[in-house]
Amino acid sequence: MIDIDHLQVGQSAQAMEEQTKAIAQTMHELENNIQQVINEWQGEDKNVYYQKVLPTWNQEVDNLSLILQRFYTTLTDVSDNYKKVVQTNAEGFMDIKM
Repeated sequence: MIDIDHLQVGQSAQAMEEQTKAIAQTMHELENNIQQVINEWQGEDKNVYYQKVLPTWNQEVDNLSLILQRFYTTLTDVSDNYKKVVQTNAEGFMDIKM
């Protein structure tokens, strides 16, 4: 028998969603902090940062957020499906005539 603690699943899914938001916020704060330094850069270093580093950085943050969102969605879907199966099985037992 598979036993799922739906409260814990919900809490875990919520924690993943919160961590995704926290990561995005931390990355935004980090970008704001280094922006002052980057604004003083001249020439090719500044160009490389804006053309290569920053887009890659942003893409990786987006990728991580997407992965965590998929985990969250999968976890909640599995939990919801399990609840439906349990409910359907319970209803099936109620229909048995003795």
